Amino acid sequence: MANRSNRINENAVRNRFIAYARGAAAAERRAEYDVAADLWRKACNMPCHRVNAEHALLRADFCTNAAQKRWGLKDECETV
Repeated sequence: MANRSNRINENAVRNRFIAYARGAAAAERRAEYDVAADLWRKACNMPCHRVNAEHALLRADFCTNAAQKRWGLKDECETV
């Protein structure tokens, strides 16, 4: 499942930060927080404005926390 999210076409947009940020945001919407954290960290390492890099780093930390807490995953004991 995570492989699908990691396929970022960096050449689709001229700005690699945007390419990774879009992928990370999409992974967040799918509750794939581990993938999102990885993509946000990659975005942070791309040439961009300082504010964007700081935002990406904060999102990466948020997604790492969400992945550790297993947000978005259904608990085996939950009843519907």
